[in-house]
Amino acid sequence: DADFHPHCAMHRMTWTPADAGRDHAPAPEVERATPADAPALAAMLDGELDRFTEQIPLVDELAAAAAAGEILVVRAGAELAGLLYYEVTGQSSLLRHWVVAPAHRDRRIGARLLRHYVAACPQVRRFVLWVISDNHNAIDRYRHYGYQADGLIDQVLLRRPS
Repeated sequence: DADFHPHCAMHRMTWTPADAGRDHAPAPEVERATPADAPALAAMLDGELDRFTEQIPLVDELAAAAAAGEILVVRAGAELAGLLYYEVTGQSSLLRHWVVAPAHRDRRIGARLLRHYVAACPQVRRFVLWVISDNHNAIDRYRHYGYQADGLIDQVLLRRPS
């Protein structure tokens, strides 16, 4: 028998925008990632997120998502300053990852990425994301943009080494 122990809890948050809240214009400095960006995207995600909890995609998955137009980026010269990775299914969108590199925070890069994302998804009526329950900074940011916890909680378990 596998011996699992709790690692963390994730809360689902959703945003159902009113039509009046959909006046976001695309930001000119936000662009779609290319498959060639996949190694840099993976490095940014690995450096900022918990691999066990946040299901960081592999380089080939990121390349495929970039080819599908599902990853938005802001560049600072040759480096990535921020990224937003999402998926759309019908009228719903899952925000998978939204990261700004530490050296580029407090420059509204995250805001531009999120607003561009909303503008790029006019057919979406329900935006969804998962956030680690004790990541209060992220929860506050998501609430600022209209997301609210919807009561669904997922427990992340890790297997103890034998």
